[in-house]
Amino acid sequence: MLNTILSKNTFLLALGLLIVSICTAQINYKGQPDSWSLPSDTQLEIPIIEMESIDIENLRNEDEENDFNKQGAYRFGFDHDVNINFFNEARQLTVTESELPIYQLKLSSPEALTLSLIFDSFYIPHGGALFIYSSDRSELKGAFTYNSNKASGVFPVGILRGEEVIIEYNGPTENAILNISEVTHGYRKILSYGELLKGPFGDSDPCMVNINCEEGAGWKDQKRSVVLIIEGGESHCTGAVVNNTLQDETPYVLTADHCLGNPNDWVYYFNHESVTCNGNSGPIDQSIAGGTLIANRSISDFVLIELSEEIPSNYNVYYAGWDNSDESTVTQSVAIHHPKGDVKKISFDYQAALKTTTSQNNIVWEVTDWEVGATQGGSSGCPLFDQNGRIIGQLHGGVAGCAGNQPNGYFDYFGRFGFSWDGPSATSRLKDWLDPNNSGVSILNGFAPNDSVFAVDVIPMTIIGLNQAICDTDPITPSLVLKNKGTTTITSASIVPIYNDQVQDSIEWTGSLASQEFVTIELSPISSLATSTNIIEVDVALVNGIEDENPTDNNLKTELVIPEVLELTSDLEILVSTDSRAYHNAYRIRNSVGVVLAAEGLYSSWDGSTTYNYSYEFPEDGCYTFTMHDNAGNGMCCNFGDGFFTLSDELGNELHRASNFGSAEIVTIKKTTLSTNTNNLHSSNGYKIFPNPTTGSLNILFDSAFKKLNFKILDILGNALLSGQSNDKNILELDISNFNSGTYFIHIDKDGETSTQKIVLN
Repeated sequence: MLNTILSKNTFLLALGLLIVSICTAQINYKGQPDSWSLPSDTQLEIPIIEMESIDIENLRNEDEENDFNKQGAYRFGFDHDVNINFFNEARQLTVTESELPIYQLKLSSPEALTLSLIFDSFYIPHGGALFIYSSDRSELKGAFTYNSNKASGVFPVGILRGEEVIIEYNGPTENAILNISEVTHGYRKILSYGELLKGPFGDSDPCMVNINCEEGAGWKDQKRSVVLIIEGGESHCTGAVVNNTLQDETPYVLTADHCLGNPNDWVYYFNHESVTCNGNSGPIDQSIAGGTLIANRSISDFVLIELSEEIPSNYNVYYAGWDNSDESTVTQSVAIHHPKGDVKKISFDYQAALKTTTSQNNIVWEVTDWEVGATQGGSSGCPLFDQNGRIIGQLHGGVAGCAGNQPNGYFDYFGRFGFSWDGPSATSRLKDWLDPNNSGVSILNGFAPNDSVFAVDVIPMTIIGLNQAICDTDPITPSLVLKNKGTTTITSASIVPIYNDQVQDSIEWTGSLASQEFVTIELSPISSLATSTNIIEVDVALVNGIEDENPTDNNLKTELVIPEVLELTSDLEILVSTDSRAYHNAYRIRNSVGVVLAAEGLYSSWDGSTTYNYSYEFPEDGCYTFTMHDNAGNGMCCNFGDGFFTLSDELGNELHRASNFGSAEIVTIKKTTLSTNTNNLHSSNGYKIFPNPTTGSLNILFDSAFKKLNFKILDILGNALLSGQSNDKNILELDISNFNSGTYFIHIDKDGETSTQKIVLN
């Protein structure tokens, strides 16, 4: 047995991204190894090169924090640096003098869940064929032939399950070169056989939405542009194939600059998605190995790669359109991505993205929070589409994620496409490559060279206006973004909204919508919302007075979730008791349309077991959300102490408490002014005493249904200091400023029922 190997502990540089593939890692040519057809008595022992052992526990400790921070890439494997000349180490087997030889070599890395490798010198002559397969022959890659050669001489090979792989070459050896520079030992549990049902590339968190769920129905074109990018033992990024003004199918891929390693070592996977809403796996046999860096710039975090080969027509790719105007006309944003290398997901932000600059001076769009889905490590570099389905940026970073089955309500940053358009040189801007004929256009639609074309064909893209926090059943009025995919100008459309299975009156839109353009159409108000999940659906019935020629994409459906509501009539009192990882925690208070009104947190690194008290005065009555975030995804308790937070009214009544909540705890709050004419105080006692604590002024507000209310204020010894009874105003206004500071008790007798409550005078 041959023992080799230098090892390297690859600590990741890229910003959140994906994992390596499981079957075919690039375009390959069919066939099987010659040795598989030989008699068993010719199968001699194959020489083995064994990797040295790795410290998996140490690797996992390093991964723990990095997995929660998108500014470090997601790692699934350990990269062994090697220098293996295949023909020097392999066994040669000649069947007969007239037949070409067979060369075989086995690579082994004990306890590996998967193995993958990179050839840094790779050339296969005419007539040669290379195969890589598992020892039990259950997985096969190849044949790789003369057509697989790259100008760079670099050839990455995607993963196979197990701790051993066999490399076999069949054919002439003159001029053949096969030198292995890297062998990746996959150690992440998600790549094991037992986890395969969760998807071979990854297992994203539960709030992520499969691209082929109902929410993604309007994005069937854009999804075909999105690719998964992988290198070595690092998961890399999500990217998107982009159109250029010549529409000549140049295979450009846009992703994030912080993902940039060696594009020649990258493998680009297409169409890795589940065909169902709840599926966990998808095809992995459509990929291209290698690419060339064309342009990049760190300030807007973009990189443009040209793939090493033309994209095969059977990949059915969509060359995504873009908008370089950099105007604040975005009313909704959509991201399509591969979180943790999982099957393709979609996320929606139903409000306008904000143009801003990060603390590191990156030029970005800010998605303040996601209403549907979110992003994770592995999503970095993914495209951000505007409401019209055009790319306006790529994922730079952020702390958005999941809080159980819901988004955690936190932000993401996307480098701005419009800023990336121009730059000091051709290698630092997009315009030279995406507008090679210098047309000067600012908006370019997508291009699908393999699609059937219809004259009358519209698609409902997305429903907007569902972003507001909802505290009751007040009507909301959403709108529909409609795209003309056909070649004929659309002048009329019949649109039928369906709310919770109730068909609404048809909306008859008229106008002029040119081919590939978009229009926003106001829908019927939604006046009766369920207290939990609502199904909002739209059907396009007629177009230009006739049926759509492509009716397969004329329906759009989404969910609107109405949360439980905490009702409040006073200021909000907030208590935060940190655990020993207080730097993970921060809270935000937002108004009904998502604008952040107050924020505190991300405390000092070791600020453990410390209590903070805050008071927030709402600017007006309405609906608000309070979100406590935990960047590490483990709440405020359990692993690093017993932290928690509480929300209370100004009387000190605790209304909400949480500690073990994952990435975020979201509370919807309905703030109303306390009315002095109410007939129902929604109080178990039928009265309210406020403020408490007080500095001297004390009010008793009581239900007008009571005919009589008597009160006494007692000191701690039981001495009565003040007494009285109700009046015609349903409110008693008391002055106790002459009392000494301390604790007192108020005794209430209402229609013969008595109760006592503590009050504090400061």
